[in-house]
Amino acid sequence: MDVQDYLRTFEQPWKAPLEERLHAASPELAALVRPLLKEPRDYREREGREAGLADFLHGSSEADQRDLSALLFPQAAAPAQRTIHALLTRHPYPEGYARRAFRAPGERVQAVRAASWLMAAWQATRDYPQNVEWFAVHAGLLNAWSSHSLGLLIGQAVSDGDAAVFQILRDTASTGHPVARMGRHVPLALLSSTDPEAWALAEGLLLAAQRQEGLRQVILETVDEAGPEPFTRLLRLILKEDLLRFAAVLRAACVWFGLNYDVSDLKVVRGLLTRALAYLEDGAAARNAVQGSSGVEAYLALYVLAMRDAAEAAELARPLLEDADAERRMAAAQFLLAAGRLGQAEQAALIRDPDPRLAALAGGMVNRWSPPDEAPALTFEDYLAYAQRLPDAARSGESAHQPLLFPWLGHLPRVRRRWIP
Repeated sequence: MDVQDYLRTFEQPWKAPLEERLHAASPELAALVRPLLKEPRDYREREGREAGLADFLHGSSEADQRDLSALLFPQAAAPAQRTIHALLTRHPYPEGYARRAFRAPGERVQAVRAASWLMAAWQATRDYPQNVEWFAVHAGLLNAWSSHSLGLLIGQAVSDGDAAVFQILRDTASTGHPVARMGRHVPLALLSSTDPEAWALAEGLLLAAQRQEGLRQVILETVDEAGPEPFTRLLRLILKEDLLRFAAVLRAACVWFGLNYDVSDLKVVRGLLTRALAYLEDGAAARNAVQGSSGVEAYLALYVLAMRDAAEAAELARPLLEDADAERRMAAAQFLLAAGRLGQAEQAALIRDPDPRLAALAGGMVNRWSPPDEAPALTFEDYLAYAQRLPDAARSGESAHQPLLFPWLGHLPRVRRRWIP
């Protein structure tokens, strides 16, 4: 039987049962969920719905989360509620290809991430009124997006001590399950859980991948969603077993720390990851590095500290924007940009930085596609003053690049001279 035909045997209508549950829900919760019965007309409506969910989840009680989970995940309400709580408190908040493993417990950015997961997981599960054990078996048969969205839910079941779900993951990883297939949900569930035995299984998978570059990549693309402890264990394993010799490992490690090195720079990357591992193992050393070490060490330390608390790391980074050392200023600016914490005051100070390579970061934040509410609060006069400070090479339209902090940083914009008085 075809996979899709097989899955269709489990499908059930979801709208009518949801409407019945809405009748028994509180007016506030019903008003929040009822719009989900209709497909959004465009992306702005979809974003508006997720923003409403984020507002609800931010500061929500466990009872609020239970009620919402019971509406959207009736067969898996308890693990879904605990997944929401974990997203608000211990999972990273950034999303997308260039996401980092940053956390900000209690802040609204965590609720935004929780709302995004909630919508994705609900859409993946709503046609199948089944429990988590069923999804642990069948997640690999769904499309890649749905499979990935279920990883955190399945991982939460592992954290809850669900032995049946953990055994399904074991059997899937060993290709011993008669139905389940390997997918991104497996390493994500293992690494996002709080169970050290699950982390050990993920480590074994990474070592066993050997020449299976595809499997290795699937595992590595979920490492940044692991907690600080399993992340530290994986990084230690990578360095111990010299796994950087594999292209997927090198690429993933560079994404984790916002680096842009290639296979010709293995020695450099190994040194940087060794330093990052030391900071992961010693938070005090990381804080000291921010306050008094080189720009590169401060940069790595800020990334490591943000894996536990991005707000604390940002407070340590902001004073560096006024440091006498341009590399340390660049380290702080790059981190604050990656963490989404470069505020309007910092943007205004950045464009006036005496080093035009740093000021270019503020200028680069504006483009024709920037939403008005996300554009920097900078004036035309700010940009004009910056353009007038550019070196002659840039002012004449030539490319100007003197590396700052890392080889790929330090570019200056090419400016058409007729635009500069």
